Amino acid sequence: MTHCFSVCSASTRAPIYTVVNSEIDLSLLFNVDGFMLNDKLAVKAPLFRFVAPQKNNVESIVVELDHAVDFAAVSDVMEGFLLKYADNLLRYKGILAINGDDRRLLFQGIQRLYSADWDREWLPEEKRGCIMVFIGQELPEQEIRDGFARLM
Repeated sequence: MTHCFSVCSASTRAPIYTVVNSEIDLSLLFNVDGFMLNDKLAVKAPLFRFVAPQKNNVESIVVELDHAVDFAAVSDVMEGFLLKYADNLLRYKGILAINGDDRRLLFQGIQRLYSADWDREWLPEEKRGCIMVFIGQELPEQEIRDGFARLM
């Protein structure tokens, strides 16, 4: 396996060494005086760049339904939602009860990449229903809730 890493030095650029199977001359890594201040140190004026203030606009929405849903209908709702808002979605996942099936349907995704897989059968003491979590930025909460609320 080949690994590359850099070694700090007093110069403005750190050297990069290609290492194969951890074979490297250790003198290249140790005693390089990378943090030694001496009369050869060239100090330049710092370069400042504008850094925009951070905004924490990540939100989560949990949608719960107390009934099973039609597979094709939930697929249509998700596809429509992803077409419009995939760029805003950071993560989404859920457990769905599907009409006519005794298994739980698990789904998860990141933006436009998603998957759904059948899980185990619902246990007799479990209430069949759906729970979905959406994490993202500027998500249309009411539109999401309304879309899933119409499912039967």
